[in-house]
Amino acid sequence: YDLMRVRGYGEVPEGVAFFETKRKINAITVKTRTAVAMEEVAPLLDGTYDALPASPSSEGRRNLENFLYLKTVTDARPCVLVRAYRESYCTPDPREDVRLTFDREVCFQQAHGPSLIVDPKAWVPIDGELQHGQRGAHTMIELKFPRIAPMWMGRLIERMELWRVGYSKYVAAVQTLLDGPMSDAMAWDLAGETD
Repeated sequence: YDLMRVRGYGEVPEGVAFFETKRKINAITVKTRTAVAMEEVAPLLDGTYDALPASPSSEGRRNLENFLYLKTVTDARPCVLVRAYRESYCTPDPREDVRLTFDREVCFQQAHGPSLIVDPKAWVPIDGELQHGQRGAHTMIELKFPRIAPMWMGRLIERMELWRVGYSKYVAAVQTLLDGPMSDAMAWDLAGETD
């Protein structure tokens, strides 16, 4: 399956947004992304653009075309906005492509239209209790590597007694919306219906 998302950075996202497509093949996640100017986000998501924005590469253009194709054939619409405070580390040599990220204070709010504009008072925390069975503040750690994990990752996992879980911030947000009390309007929005 393909997961589509638009990612922005900052408390109030500005500059560029990234149109990303993620596909899971067995245990491997393959991601493509294209940078788009923030003012282009809403027209691309609601289909009112006149032309695709210029892309610095043919690969970037293909990635954006693929995103828009999947959005069209699946009738995908913005559902939730997810936020986390990320601390990220990577190897100095980009050819190794080994990364370690920490996501804290993961929360979400329902999307209202094709933009990344948020209500600062509407964030709902996701504590991940369904995934780890424990309440309280938690940090999601991701260890990312292209082929074989370096030895230090194995030692880190053993020393910190980490365990592997499948977790999607987006799925957790939608599940929280579906499990919590919803207005009829919200239920229709989640189902992709409009008045």
